[in-house]
Amino acid sequence: AKSLLALTVIENIDHKCKFVDCEGFLPFDKIEEHAKVCCHRTVSCPQSKCNVKVGLSKLLDHLNDEKCSSRPVMTEKVSAVKTLSYTISEKGRNGKSRYYKLRTFTVEDISFCIKFEKRDWIYHFYAVMLASKEVCAEYKVDLIVHERNASSDESEVSFKFSGKPCSIDVEKKELYGLQIDEKGMNQVLSKSRNFAFRVSFSIKKIPIFQPPNSATLM
Repeated sequence: AKSLLALTVIENIDHKCKFVDCEGFLPFDKIEEHAKVCCHRTVSCPQSKCNVKVGLSKLLDHLNDEKCSSRPVMTEKVSAVKTLSYTISEKGRNGKSRYYKLRTFTVEDISFCIKFEKRDWIYHFYAVMLASKEVCAEYKVDLIVHERNASSDESEVSFKFSGKPCSIDVEKKELYGLQIDEKGMNQVLSKSRNFAFRVSFSIKKIPIFQPPNSATLM
């Protein structure tokens, strides 16, 4: 009887969110769903060589910590196509793996980052949104790797990824995006004297399809 009474009390009082920085109190049957989307939930730092877990609301501050990144991470607002430039050093070209600094941006007040790394001779490019999987499903990202001295449309050699951005809730080993093997990447790099290339990307919200009202159909 006591256990039944205790269970009844538990189910009928509000409970504080388990994340330290969150001051929210929710009904027992809502607390688990809230934890999945809480803006203070614990996530993994998206930097390739950083294994720290941090509250989502503090992630951008963490990325600027010298323990995580040797240089400040600047966040820029984007509303159209954005182009980034990279140069691959001789060490980067000849090495099996190489990790590069994140670039962070915001679109419609949601932050995301472009992540580039060379791992096991494969070049990886990801768009990671600092949001839940459900929010990421509402967006589409187009990411094109192309020659340094040409636009993505005019480049003789280019590689493209189109799809949903990755959620920050996804573990690093489960990230998906654009993968280019060494042979393909060398074709892009060979077009530049200093082994440079560009990444052009756009990210936008997908319009929600609303079927016409059946009453208006002929």
